[in-house]
Amino acid sequence: MNSAAIPGGKQPPAVDVRVHEKGTPGVWTVRCNAAGTVFPVPEASSSGS
Repeated sequence: MNSAAIPGGKQPPAVDVRVHEKGTPGVWTVRCNAAGTVFPVPEASSSGS
């Protein structure tokens, strides 16, 4: 991973986003990458934290 692209070299925290839409799970955990793109974080990666 190219941490140099992230200010301060720190990875942004994951954020829980509540989705109110039929057919969509109620809560997604998402993260922003260095480019500012938001992407979902797989549930498995949050276990054991």
